Amino acid sequence: MKVNQILPFVRFVGFCRSLFKNYDEMIGYECRMFYIINGSGELIIKNEPHLLNKGDLVIINSGVPYRIMFPQGAVTYYLIKFDCSQDHSDISSESPGDRPSDFDPQRIMYHMDFEDAPQFNEYQILHDMNQTERLFHLIFKEERKRLIGWQMVANGIFAEIFGICLRAGTGYSDKSKLNDVLNYLHSTYNSRETNAEIAARFGYHPNYLSTLFVKITGKTMHQYLLSLRVSHGAELLNTTNASITQVATMCGFENSSRFSAVFKKEYGKTPLQYRKNSHSKS
Repeated sequence: MKVNQILPFVRFVGFCRSLFKNYDEMIGYECRMFYIINGSGELIIKNEPHLLNKGDLVIINSGVPYRIMFPQGAVTYYLIKFDCSQDHSDISSESPGDRPSDFDPQRIMYHMDFEDAPQFNEYQILHDMNQTERLFHLIFKEERKRLIGWQMVANGIFAEIFGICLRAGTGYSDKSKLNDVLNYLHSTYNSRETNAEIAARFGYHPNYLSTLFVKITGKTMHQYLLSLRVSHGAELLNTTNASITQVATMCGFENSSRFSAVFKKEYGKTPLQYRKNSHSKS
């Protein structure tokens, strides 16, 4: 699954206060999101301790064991239990989860398995996420009031929260490092420069630049450039009478066969089919 295919379903929203000093290790049957409103405590996950403070946000995938250690009565937090699909939206109930010894994997409602954001497939801890607190408050009010359409509204608010988390968790703040490269590619998309040559132009190691591309765009630089070329190809097919071979050359492809193969993969149609379909609508 890719992140742009997410259709969230909110199962539970809670405003919680720490009741015990030490909680038992727990595994959820649905995905969980914690946001620390006030106080500080410790999350132990995969035998690693993580200090949590006000403004920190944690996402834990279903099936991943965790344990929280919050000073009794000292920590307030929001808890959301959710799916990233509507596959089980007919089941509105949520589960308290189980201890590892009692956990049954067959009961899992949804498990995150993202191709383009694998760092969310176990757990993610995000610091200084104070900009989401207002959204948590809104989604909590929707769940409590349960006015007509509340589920739709709650799912929409949660999608915004999750989108902010994705940007923070995939290094969106690093995009400034990539902006010059992206601008260069958009202005020279039909160039025959190699990845190594482009990296050297901007003072990056090719491996670092490739990692940064995947982290921020979800694509390798080569995939990003191919998508950019065929998008320009689609525009030329719509707005000019250039032949398929001419369009391929103008977009930086070595031949029309390669252009057609990449174009069909991206648009589901050959360039000729795309052009005929576009002209029939005009």
